[in-house]
Amino acid sequence: EKIWQNSVIFIISNCNVELNQIEHRGSMSFRKVFDDGEVTFSCAGKTIRYTSSDTKLNGNEGSTAVISIYNDKCYIDIRNIYL
Repeated sequence: EKIWQNSVIFIISNCNVELNQIEHRGSMSFRKVFDDGEVTFSCAGKTIRYTSSDTKLNGNEGSTAVISIYNDKCYIDIRNIYL
């Protein structure tokens, strides 16, 4: 939802997050607050560009993803923690 834009979302279980409601120049941050499992991202109608080799949020608790939208591109920065 657009009301969550520019906020931090805490993810508590496995899921896919659809990002197509984030508007041009909008961003969101996600923090994984559980070990094991994975979180995936989709962005219908936009091209996803991952900024690292990670394409899933599948590290341990504390792993993060930051999403930025610019025109029809969805940039996803993922930092998985394996501590």
